[in-house]
Formats: sequence, structure tokens, C-alpha cells
Amino acid sequence: MPALPDITDGGTLTAETADYRIPNACVTPVDWGLSQLWVATNVGSNRDAATRTLLLDRRVKAQEVSIPLAVIAEVDADGDDTAGGFAGVWSNVQDLRSAFLDPDVTEGGTQPATFVPYPGGPELTVAEMQFDSIDLGEPGPDGVTLVLNLIIDAPFAEAGS
Repeated sequence: MPALPDITDGGTLTAETADYRIPNACVTPVDWGLSQLWVATNVGSNRDAATRTLLLDRRVKAQEVSIPLAVIAEVDADGDDTAGGFAGVWSNVQDLRSAFLDPDVTEGGTQPATFVPYPGGPELTVAEMQFDSIDLGEPGPDGVTLVLNLIIDAPFAEAGS
């Protein structure tokens, strides 16, 4: 299988410390992909009073996102051939894990990230992104689907805004 096409319509996410970009030659978003990064999550709830509901402020707090990805076996993130089969799947999943987990361990728990929501779109940044987990589907010799779970400290924003 050749490298995956570089489909960036739904955006690109870069873990800055590892300089690892999704999508790449062996990893591509599937289903809802990176779309959760388009809108911040508000947290808060209203309070019921005797005569009416009091509308209380909502706040943007840390956002948990689950990004479904497909990972193939034949090439690595740079498009170079791998051993293929289960060894290639293993290696590519470990590279993904390393790009998101290792900076969390060595850089104090978080790393900066960049998100471009569509081709030619604004470069948005966030100071702190944290790896939560990877939910792995059933791996096969050609690849695997998985969900990359991240925690973002604040909405992505253009630099200087």
C-alpha cells in the first residue's frame, strides 16, 4: 500500500515538541476527524429558582477531544517504507504515541500544538495540549483504527489575538 493521500480538508494538527503532524503519510483522520478542534467546549449549568431558571455564566475550560485515526503499515510518517505487516503497524502506532506522550513526560505534562482548520486557513495555536490515551481498535497486518484522546487547555487561537 502506498502512502496515504495528504487530505487536509478537515485541518492539520501538529504536536510541536515532536514536530509530528496529522495527517501524514501513515496516519489520517477518519469519521469526524479533527472537527472537534473547530469549536471550544463551554462548561457550566443554569440553576432553577422558585419562579424561573437563572442563566449562569458558561466558561471555556480544558477541552477533551477524541480524534479517530487510521494508521497504515507500509510506510512511516515521512513516507519511507517500513517492514510492513504487524511490525509496520506497531512502529507507526509507537511513533504516534511517542509524539504525544513523551513530551508530556519530559516537558512537564503538556506541549504546545498548532491547528490549521482548513488548507490555507489561519494557523491557530494553544500553549498546552496533553495526551490522555489511545483507544486501539483491532490491529491487522495492513493497519489499525484508533482514537487519540487529548486534553486542550484553552481554545486554539491565532497568535497575538
